[in-house]
Amino acid sequence: MTSPTQKFEELRQAAEDLYASFPDWATFYRQVLGPEGVVRREFKSLESIAAFEQSEAFQEIQGMITDLRKRASEPLKEQEEETKVITVRIPSSMHEALRNEAHDHRTSINKLCISKLLQSIDAKLVPPDVPPKREKQEKKEKRGRRRAAGPKGAAGEGHDHRPRHAGRAPAEEEIEVDL
Repeated sequence: MTSPTQKFEELRQAAEDLYASFPDWATFYRQVLGPEGVVRREFKSLESIAAFEQSEAFQEIQGMITDLRKRASEPLKEQEEETKVITVRIPSSMHEALRNEAHDHRTSINKLCISKLLQSIDAKLVPPDVPPKREKQEKKEKRGRRRAAGPKGAAGEGHDHRPRHAGRAPAEEEIEVDL
């Protein structure tokens, strides 16, 4: 049976072999750390992925990605993988902090955000979309709205038609990150 340390080393070696062929950083990421990459194929649970992300092998792979991003001669948009844009709502103060940090690093906010997204994060630091107690309450309210809407097929059917952004704080800004 292979130990986790041996598996980490095998994955580091596979990444190093790919790195030696000078792929673009997105291809490297996709084949090593992406959803169908060697790491995700090897480690299925969040716990095993988190353990790998604490390893020296992972840190070396992160260094390889950083180096490939530094060497990039053409924008990601012109490479073989389709790019996506995400919009993130953040407070103005956070946007200003990102802008200042990007300026300090002599890079764009987009590149800074990609760098931050490539980092591992402790699952304890990621809040759920809906706190568990509130989730139960929202399910009860949703059932109540459906009952109040009348028979199936009636106008409205109990759906909440408010815009998705309704109720957000006016001090938030939206930034787009090209991926």
